[in-house]
Amino acid sequence: MSEELTRLRVTLMQRLGEVEAAAREWGVRPDHPEGRFVTALMQAQSGLADVALAAAGTFDTATGEVRLWVNTMRETEEAHARKLEAQASAAEAKGEVVIAAVVDKMVPAATAALSGAVVIREKRRSMGLNLAWLAGGAAITLSLIGGGYAWKAAEDRSAVAFHERCLRAAVRAEASGRLYCPVESLTDVASLQQQQRR
Repeated sequence: MSEELTRLRVTLMQRLGEVEAAAREWGVRPDHPEGRFVTALMQAQSGLADVALAAAGTFDTATGEVRLWVNTMRETEEAHARKLEAQASAAEAKGEVVIAAVVDKMVPAATAALSGAVVIREKRRSMGLNLAWLAGGAAITLSLIGGGYAWKAAEDRSAVAFHERCLRAAVRAEASGRLYCPVESLTDVASLQQQQRR
């Protein structure tokens, strides 16, 4: 687990400790219904924190694997580009030998025009292959990065919605001045209203 995730876990545990301390200040007794409710709520929050931290750890691991894969793909593309360049150089060298033989046998003006056309065509083909490999690698890299961001945004959507509901319905305790999230805000009010209409 990364240092950032460890810090986040410590912060979450401190927050749960604050909830427990607040419950004691209010005189909530563990053996009464409200005490059992607070205990169950804290255990649920702790479980939710563990799930969120595990998901974040999994995302960090997946991100590292994607980075490794992208680096491997880049190195492979570079190796292919070098191989194609070597093949193009070899083909160019062979072409130059052939052209030299033709130049020796044919009219100098005609052979000069042919050698220039062959070299230009070979260079264009070589450049086209290199650009195709680079474009393919760039497209794969961009799709992986975009997919990772979309996945992270989809995973964070419910947590952000919960946080916003909690902040909209927050209640300030008169004694301590702290903000507390009422139990009603823990669920999606719109979905509860739809269920009640049915």
